[in-house]
Amino acid sequence: MPKPKINNKAPIFKGPCTSNKEVNLSDLKGQNVVLYFYPKDSTPGCTSEGQDFRDLKSQFTKANTVIFGLSRESIKSHENFKAKEKFNFELISDPDEKICKQYDVIKEKSMYGRKYMGIERSTFLIDANGKLVQEWRKVKVTGHAKEVLEAAKELWFQFVIGSGHAFIIAFIKVAKGMAKKSPQNPHIPPKNKTAIIIMTGWRLFLLENNKGTKTFPSSIWINK
Repeated sequence: MPKPKINNKAPIFKGPCTSNKEVNLSDLKGQNVVLYFYPKDSTPGCTSEGQDFRDLKSQFTKANTVIFGLSRESIKSHENFKAKEKFNFELISDPDEKICKQYDVIKEKSMYGRKYMGIERSTFLIDANGKLVQEWRKVKVTGHAKEVLEAAKELWFQFVIGSGHAFIIAFIKVAKGMAKKSPQNPHIPPKNKTAIIIMTGWRLFLLENNKGTKTFPSSIWINK
């Protein structure tokens, strides 16, 4: 089976997952998808990786991104793993390695001198149109989920900016001393701030930087 290629359509995967669901990539259009392959339920590295994705789940959601973990274990094993670690995303069961082979993650591995075939820890980021935009292979767990989150945020930002439905509806600079809150306009920015509001369709999206921001209901004020 050919290896999936970046900037091409991602292999269409479907299969059973936790919460008595069936997942199909075709049904996820309009959302970015993180599909991460891990070797085995309840092992130290796989537990840490899942915990990291769990803890960042709300930020992935803000970036319009859903998360799925996948290994070869049964649904029963996945349900136990998910419940024990309080995972807030679904785990896909792939006992016949069909999806694993679609994404070329079954590799020769070695443990205590014994060679065997198993899942190489890998993660794939698929955009809202079903295109494979980034992959991570031979993943090291530490810091990985955060790196994937940053890629998902960037992907979502580019989608918002590039979309024909997206447009800047306001860019307001308020000079020092001019900003005043009022019941009629409670979201006027504080002094010495710049407001950037971007709207696409019916949703408002917030821009932020790492120089100190404060979130308001429909915008973010960026320190000048």
